[in-house]
Amino acid sequence: MLYITLKNDKRLIVKSFNEIKYNFYNCKINDLPKEMINLEELELIYCDIKELELIYYDIKELPNTLINLKKLKLSNCYYIKEIPNTLINLKELEIDNCKNIKKIPDTLINLKKLKLYERNIKIPDTLINLCSLHLYNRHIIEIPKTITNLKDLRLMKCDIIPNNLLNLKKLEIIDCENIKEIPNTLINLQELKIISVFDIINIIDIPNTLINLKYLYLWQCNNIKEIPNTLINLKSLIIKDCNNIKEIPNTLINLKSLIIKKCNYIIEIPDILINLEYLKINDCINIKEISNTLINLKYLYLWKCKNIKEIPNTLINLKKLGICKCKNINKISNTLINLQKLKIYVNNIKELPNTLINLKILILAVCKNIKEIPKTLINLKKIYKCKCKKLKEIPKTLINLKILNYSIQEKF
Repeated sequence: MLYITLKNDKRLIVKSFNEIKYNFYNCKINDLPKEMINLEELELIYCDIKELELIYYDIKELPNTLINLKKLKLSNCYYIKEIPNTLINLKELEIDNCKNIKKIPDTLINLKKLKLYERNIKIPDTLINLCSLHLYNRHIIEIPKTITNLKDLRLMKCDIIPNNLLNLKKLEIIDCENIKEIPNTLINLQELKIISVFDIINIIDIPNTLINLKYLYLWQCNNIKEIPNTLINLKSLIIKDCNNIKEIPNTLINLKSLIIKKCNYIIEIPDILINLEYLKINDCINIKEISNTLINLKYLYLWKCKNIKEIPNTLINLKKLGICKCKNINKISNTLINLQKLKIYVNNIKELPNTLINLKILILAVCKNIKEIPKTLINLKKIYKCKCKKLKEIPKTLINLKILNYSIQEKF
């Protein structure tokens, strides 16, 4: 059992010898138990740590008796100078804004996950079991060559990507302006994210050797001009604010999910993407139509697509449809009999098909022309409506229906 006593908001006494997890946030810690031998997880956030003796002393250092500790997070602990080399069972370590910690003990050979927000902490070459590494500062410029088992690497404001990470599965690059290219040796990579919050990414292409890639996310990567046509195993593709990408390769035949936002040079979705199940197009002014070959599509969401004029009547497997601010779409096909959720927002659609017998959720927002709900929608459970002035009555036959007000800020 854990007993906590607070005195004058400055003194925290924890009386427990068998707890497996302690979490301290924004506390002045003066007293910690001596016998914390069974502790497995310790998190210190904004703690004014000065000295740790065995009992009843200010904290300057972590105890070296925490031999069973598995997870350690240190955040804004300014007075801690080192991590004990006795934490040999530690699996996860995170260090954030602890300016006096300069190195990680080379005895932490069982460490699996490491997150460093500090610029000057050296990574020892003994961490051969490390699987996940997150680095958040451009001044950390070297990952030891002995760390070859990495599966997950996240870099924010860092300078290089090592080319010896042959087992890497997931790579995320955020605002790394000094990284110019992705190593073509990462042949086992399955997930790749390149994100430029401040539009400072200088990577100009994606290697065509990443043939095992399944997930690709590009955001504000204005120097990248094309998606390699060799990514035949890609399952999910997200492209946002990439102004120089002109097309989606027609070789991505295994693609199941596609999201495109503000990519003004893309003019079409390839007909060959017949396995596509999820399609979201947001503010792409030059896309003029949705291919009628996308027969396996289950989710379609269109936002500000002013040149798209209709939803193909071949999309009979569609379950969710959202049409928002697409002024030239005037009707919904009566063949969408499997549709379960429909959202219409600021459109010129005048009526709903009476064939939508499986519809369960209907969202109508600023639909000035819709006057009625078909009485054949017998499975309809909820209607969310907002500013639909002509919609007066709901059929009395829809006895299980809930009518709710809709907030325009809500997501589909």
